Amino acid sequence: INQRKIIDSFQVGLANFLDLSLTPLINFLNSLSVNISANIEDNNIKITKGLTLLKQMVNAGIDKIQRKYKDDLNSELFKAEGYVDDFLDQIDGYQEEIAELLKEINVIVKEKVNTLFKEKFEKLINDFSRDFDDCQKKLIDYNGSVSVNLDNLEKLENSLNSLSEQIKSIKSATLDKIKAMQKETSDMTSKKHNITINNLNSLNKKSQKFLTNLKAAVLILEGTKAPILEKIDKLESEKKQLLLKIKKLEQGGNK
Repeated sequence: INQRKIIDSFQVGLANFLDLSLTPLINFLNSLSVNISANIEDNNIKITKGLTLLKQMVNAGIDKIQRKYKDDLNSELFKAEGYVDDFLDQIDGYQEEIAELLKEINVIVKEKVNTLFKEKFEKLINDFSRDFDDCQKKLIDYNGSVSVNLDNLEKLENSLNSLSEQIKSIKSATLDKIKAMQKETSDMTSKKHNITINNLNSLNKKSQKFLTNLKAAVLILEGTKAPILEKIDKLESEKKQLLLKIKKLEQGGNK
């Protein structure tokens, strides 16, 4: 039996198997990471544009506050509530999309690993069977000498036992490595998912805080006209703080 040929064939097949298993998975995860980052960046741009528009509308409303401050601010509040509702709907859509992508990754990994392992293991069995048949034929040809046949049979049995142990060892090591790769892939995907959810939740809290500040401004303006200039200054200060926090959040998202 040509033991070296069998071992070399198994090692080459195993190397090809690992390469074919990991390359599509790595490419898919990289594509997923790029898509998630692009969605977050696009969402940050939309928020920036929306806040810029809101800033312009507030500045225009301050100039006309003495004549129609109540109607203008109520109108802006209505628009802000609609914007927040739309933004929350987008967050729900992203969470569903991420969950669906994670399910697809799990299915693809399982199918790819099972298919490739089955193909490579069947090829190994076929090569082993062919070499075993050749050895069996040689034993029959040398049947003229009983002592020689017994010696060859014993050597063949030892070789087969040794090869069987090597196959078991390689198979066990391969399965352990595949499990480790699956766990590493799952941990990395889960980490990116958690980071994305935390960023979205943070944006949601900032939007809710901004909406609360606007409602508080309406209540203040509906009171007396005497302290209105003081309230306008306070609102402007809160607006600047909010823009600063959003800018910091955008910088964190870009990282």
